[in-house]
Order: sequence, then C-alpha cells, then structure tokens
Amino acid sequence: MKQPQQAISACFEALHQFKELAPCWEFNLELYRNAYRKQRRSEGLKIAVSGSNISLNAAGRALTLFDLYRYSGYDTELIGVTTKKDAKAIWPPLRQSGVALRSLAIDSPASFLEKALQFVLANPYDMVHLSKPRMSNVVLGCLYKLVWGSYVIMDVDDEELSFVGAEHPIIADEFHSMPAKTLNQQGLLAEHWTRIAVGLIHLFDETTVSNPALKGRYPGIVIPHVRDETIFSPSLELRAQSRKRFDIPENATVVLFFGTPRVHKGLIETAEAIASLKREDVIYAIVGDFTDLAFKQNLKSIAGVNYRFIADQPYQDAAKVVAMGDICVLLQDTDALVAQYQLPAKLIDALAMGLQVFVQQTPALAHIVESGVVTQVTKDSLTERLSEYLASNSKGGIHWPANAYFKNQLSMAAAKKEIERLVHRATNSKGWGWRYHSKLQALLTPCQLAQFIKACEIESSKFSCNF
Repeated sequence: MKQPQQAISACFEALHQFKELAPCWEFNLELYRNAYRKQRRSEGLKIAVSGSNISLNAAGRALTLFDLYRYSGYDTELIGVTTKKDAKAIWPPLRQSGVALRSLAIDSPASFLEKALQFVLANPYDMVHLSKPRMSNVVLGCLYKLVWGSYVIMDVDDEELSFVGAEHPIIADEFHSMPAKTLNQQGLLAEHWTRIAVGLIHLFDETTVSNPALKGRYPGIVIPHVRDETIFSPSLELRAQSRKRFDIPENATVVLFFGTPRVHKGLIETAEAIASLKREDVIYAIVGDFTDLAFKQNLKSIAGVNYRFIADQPYQDAAKVVAMGDICVLLQDTDALVAQYQLPAKLIDALAMGLQVFVQQTPALAHIVESGVVTQVTKDSLTERLSEYLASNSKGGIHWPANAYFKNQLSMAAAKKEIERLVHRATNSKGWGWRYHSKLQALLTPCQLAQFIKACEIESSKFSCNF
C-alpha cells in the first residue's frame, strides 16, 4: 500500500457518511495503520508535545518539554487544547514566544471527541508526549494510539488531583460503574473527569514526572523543569541591564517572585518578613499577572514593603528577568497537596541565574535542600535568615554554587540523555496500536466520549499498549 495515511483519512471520512459500515472496516483500518507504521519506520520520528490547557500557565510545562526535544535535535511540534475562543485563548508568555503551535478548543464532552478525532487525523505524529493527565490529553493520547499507532507518553508535573479538591483518582471498577450519560454531560474540566484522567495514566506507553516525590506516586522517568544553560547564563553585566530595563536601582537588594502569584505560594509571608526588616533598600519585585485581584490588594495593604509589580513577560525573556534578582523566596504551603508535589519552575530559574534561594522544604524539594545550594527556612525563621544574608559579604553577588548545581542537574544538557532514551524506545518498540473493536462506533456516534474512554481502558488492561 503506497498511501496508507490517505487511506486512513479517507476511510474515516466515508464512515462518517455510512456509520453502519463501521464493523466491516475495523480490520481494514488496522491493516492501513500497520502499513502506515511500516512506512514511517524508514523516516525520522515526527514528535509532538501536547498541552492539556494552553490557555493557562499549565502551558509552561508543555513549552519546557517542547524546548527540550528541540534542544536534543528532534523535529518536534507543540499542540494543545484551549479553553477560550477569543484572542486571549493562548497563555500570554506562550503567545508572545513566537512558537508555532496547533490547537483545538474544548466546547463540551459531546463535541470534543469528534473535534479531537478530526484534529488527530489532520496532524499525524509517531510520538506524542502529553503534558498533564487531564481528560483533554487522555482523549488525544487514546486517539493517537488508535488512529496512528503512536508511542504515547504521559507527563505528570503536578498532583492534578489537588486542583479539583480530590485526594484519590477514579480507577477501573468505579469508572466503569459510572453512568456514561452523566459523565458526558459534565465539562471536561469537572472534578470527575480529572480524577478519571489521573486514574488512566496506565493507558500509555511510559510516564515522566518532574520530581522524585511525584515518582513515588506515579512511577516514571524524572525530567525536571529544565532550562537551556546557554541562555540561563548569569553575569553582572546582564544583571545591570535587567535592572535598568525595569527601573530597579543598581544598589538595591531585590527579592524576586517570577511566576503566577497565588495565595499558596507564600507571597504574603514573604512580604511580612520584608516589612519587618525595615530596610528601604530592599525591593520586592513580583513579575506576573494576578488572576486574583483581591489577593494583590492584600499584598499592597502590608505597610513597609517597597513593591515593584511587573506584568507577565515573554517566555524567551525569562533569563533576563530573573537576572535582576538577588533573592528568591519559596514558602510553599506545606499543608497544600499541590505544594507537596510541585517543583516550582521559578526555583530552576533562580538557581540557573545564581540567586540566593530561601526555601521551605516540601517532599518535592527535599533533594534540592539536601544538596546544600539553597537555604532552608520556615515562615517563622525567614526574617532572621534574610537579615543574616543582608548583613553578609556575599550580598549582591552571583551565587555560583547554585548555578553549578543547575548545570549538573537541571539544565537541558543534563536532561538530554533521558529524551534520547525515550525517543530510542519509541523508535524501536514493536507494537502497532490498539484494536478498533468497540471503539470505532463510539467515535462515529455523537455524545459517546465516556463510552470511547471506557473501551480504551478495557483494552489497556487486557492487551499490550505498546506502539
């Protein structure tokens, strides 16, 4: 067969017109897919990184993985799902980055499956790395395995259950007992769909995680939030340029927060500690747009803090932004599930640019605290530790041990070997994808998302999920 890709697309187009022929075409589609896989083996892998919601800062992890594949020399594209339809559909730093991407919008469970199928048919990939176990990504991952026999990897960089107020995923028996009609009426961002998605990580060929604590919950390969060491290269000259750009005095001491300001990230406690120092030369620079304006007002109400509020900056300017700082404070809420398993990207930025990092230890940060390149604090000890730093001779210089740790553990050069191993396994795996049996009819019938996912879960528990 000379054109199996075209044969698969033509078959689905015909089946949308003649759904009753679906049982007759299941075997043919598997033959076409196998022929397509054989044809693709003679060429280099086409790889995609998929963001579960590229309208929000969740897109940051997808962009990091995309950059890492490109850094490692692989032809890679960025794809993802949006939750907005206007000009602000894409997360601003991603939109400003200039990275080309292919996206589709979530409407409802009833329409998403059909839209996702058309997207997958139009954009074939041999290897797909899904960023975050949300239902939008689970659907895309299942479709890529079914339609193209793709090698699919699920990446877990946060405990997604924490964002929907849950502690446990919904797994096989409970999932299959839930009425499909009820599930299909719920939005894909609903609690049930997220709990189901987390419970379906096993559907895919491999799992990657962002830190050792998450590996304890979701066994997989650790790929941290890495940065390009050729870009994240600190210098006093770059520091001076950055301060001039943001109108920061050269002789000031800058406590920098660069990310999405949220209550659980310790900004209030950091501001209170700075206020207690009673030092006019200390500036608290918060770079990132507030999604909660009341939270911003609470910060501003703390007297004695010299704030600089700076809007979201382009993704490609991250190193230049972080260069202005002296100190990064990470007071993660140790009682919050999200903080316990989160490796903040701003920590990697700070280490890379040689900032002095004060961190409250969580399971996700334990290995970095043990390295000795950060200063462990609590909310109660932060003021004292800051005061000691301000009195030291090292104030205002680049913390080179932090940068050295970054290069050895958290740079793209350090993570490249794991990406190469993933691509090698994808290239050499011997599977051809899932059977179409019990799935094709759901794909061709409106409002059948739950039925399709249930059919995929049943297959994964009985048959090999290999590429």
